Amino acid sequence: MTGPERALPLGPDARDMKASAYDNSQMAVQGEGTQHVHFHGVSRPHVTLLPMVAPPPMVGRDGEIAALVGKVDAALREGRPLLISAVHGMAGVGKTALARAVAVQVKERFTDARVEVDLYGFTPDTDPADPRDVLAELLGWAGFEAADIPGSLDGRSRLWRGWLAGRRVLLLLDNVRTVEQVMPLLPQDAPHCLTLITSRSSLDDLDDADRLPVDLLDPPEAVSLLRRRARRPLAGDGILADVARLCGWLPLALDPVGRLLARQDPAMVLELMTEAMRDGGRRFRHMTKVDQAIRAAFTVSYQALDTGQRQVLRCCAWHPGPDFDVRSIAPLAGLSPSVTRLRLDELAAEAMLTRQPTDRYGFHDVFLECARRQADAEDSADERRAGHDRLYATLRDHVRIAISMLTTTAPGDPSFGSPGQARSWLMAATSEVRVAADIALAQRHPKALALANEVAWWLRLNDRYLQAHDLYTAMRNTAVAQGDRSGQAGAMYGLASVAAMRGEFGQAEEAYRQARGLYEEIGNESGQADAMHGLGDVAFVRGEFGPAEEAYRQARGLYEGTGDRTGQAHALQGLGDVAFTRGEFAPAAQAYRQARRLFEEIGDRLGQAGAMWRLGDIARMRDEDGPAEEAYRQAHSLYEEIGDRLGQAHALRGLGEVASMRGDDGSAEEAFTQARDLYEEIGNRLGQANAILGLAQLAHARDHKHEAGLAYAAAAEIYQSIGLDYWADLCRAERENVVEDY
Repeated sequence: MTGPERALPLGPDARDMKASAYDNSQMAVQGEGTQHVHFHGVSRPHVTLLPMVAPPPMVGRDGEIAALVGKVDAALREGRPLLISAVHGMAGVGKTALARAVAVQVKERFTDARVEVDLYGFTPDTDPADPRDVLAELLGWAGFEAADIPGSLDGRSRLWRGWLAGRRVLLLLDNVRTVEQVMPLLPQDAPHCLTLITSRSSLDDLDDADRLPVDLLDPPEAVSLLRRRARRPLAGDGILADVARLCGWLPLALDPVGRLLARQDPAMVLELMTEAMRDGGRRFRHMTKVDQAIRAAFTVSYQALDTGQRQVLRCCAWHPGPDFDVRSIAPLAGLSPSVTRLRLDELAAEAMLTRQPTDRYGFHDVFLECARRQADAEDSADERRAGHDRLYATLRDHVRIAISMLTTTAPGDPSFGSPGQARSWLMAATSEVRVAADIALAQRHPKALALANEVAWWLRLNDRYLQAHDLYTAMRNTAVAQGDRSGQAGAMYGLASVAAMRGEFGQAEEAYRQARGLYEEIGNESGQADAMHGLGDVAFVRGEFGPAEEAYRQARGLYEGTGDRTGQAHALQGLGDVAFTRGEFAPAAQAYRQARRLFEEIGDRLGQAGAMWRLGDIARMRDEDGPAEEAYRQAHSLYEEIGDRLGQAHALRGLGEVASMRGDDGSAEEAFTQARDLYEEIGNRLGQANAILGLAQLAHARDHKHEAGLAYAAAAEIYQSIGLDYWADLCRAERENVVEDY
């Protein structure tokens, strides 16, 4: 039990204990093989008060405190039994301070006694308190003589609960390790007692408890705590924000670092931490007391875990990060998904991991350093290498399967129940798989290129062009270092595709040519066909329709030679695009229909959407607005299911054209604007220019000359920046016409 003052008896004017309480105490030990307690003619034990001590002024916990105080007041008003509240969270997050702050605010409601007990559940170098010993101390504190205290745990618990019955007592049971440790101390049939419990564990087996998870401070609150502990004006909010971030917004670290700021310049403290972290060092290495406190907090929690939990925690520390789920940790640990799921849940309940949305988990940064040191000490390099082999293979397969479920009609895989679940996993795991691919490449891992190739394809599909570019660049560098010509060709093709999507057609052409040359050297005809198709795309957007047609024909021939029906369908679409642009709608429609049939036969939903969008263009150019609208809507629906925002933008632009044909200017403007915004979000400048051109033409038709002139100019500027001079000149000419009319 803690407190800065010794317990004081209330003296002669103390509240008399009620007879029922004594009767309950006496009955509690009857038949338990313990000494009976008789109070007749015996001086009754005095009630003593251990003053509740307010913690230092708190930062950022007003909501939690108000919530608990409100529940206590509501129970008192309504005459309901008061709650048992379990305040839980990771080490050093401020659970005890919060519980004390609540206790101080409500203490006047509990006029008989207020007592705080430290159960040493997670105290370094100290065994957790035995509830039998704690009860002896509590009963002695309550005034019972040693001879009156039963010897058994159950007898002491009954006597304690009997003493509490009918009284207004506030118990703060701090630093609890397990439910078994705290259960004998809890009131029973004592409706006017309040119990506050703090623990790193969520104590899930504690029935009827009202739980309050305590999280990290918000970044502004963490900075406020640094300022408050420094007790002097501190300049440089940016530097303080960085210091708070490196402290992990954790009060255990913020408090002593804030006190250090009372004497040291914030920039120097930040440099100390940054320097310590270089080359994977501990961030508090130069701050001995802070470092010791963090390490001790982690160690005592780690020691409280069982063997299986420790193993999984160390495997989580091996994970590249920044977060993970069962799919990743099961292969790392070499365990089944069901066992892994249970272990992760247990570790989160013990505040060793943090729960994140979509069934994912992570470490607190500060404790991740401790976990990695623990893993280095206990696990061999061979064990980690084998775990990473399994992890990289599993992530590669999961990304490939999830993309396939999104983009094709192939039968579902047990890994994902539906395309929607596959997409949800891909979105949630994007950071994880990207970092895993980067680290695997840096390690020159044998499975790195295969993993990175699948991840890069997802990044492209998800319109993350810059991230895809960086990953393909790392793949190329790895392939060059390993002398892997096939890997180098694949990376160059990926770089070319990303450049084309970003409207960087000069770079795209050069990369496609390099990829084609590499594929020719190694005799990979399928790769040559892909590169030829890409060169056709570049020529097409530049208005070079003859070279584009020739490239598409060569690609189609190569695809037919290798039996690649997906490639054949894409080449047919390219040939259809050339015919469409020349105004040859019949051969264009024929090519698009052939492509769509191929895509349907092989179950390629992404390809089907592209063919439907193009058939919508054909119908629109033939003034068949109904079939055009239907085709665009079907394409948009498919693109939306897949999550392809670029395709959605294309279909929206088509719908804008149809609405404009019908004179539905409001719908046309809405569709063009949505398409423009999507193109801008994903960084597709060609699409952005096309959508702006649609808005310009719409404004021109509505005789909104000023609007039209600005839009034509904006479109011309983008076309010029991506090297499409023909289209830029057309837009400038239209702008001049508008200006002259205006």
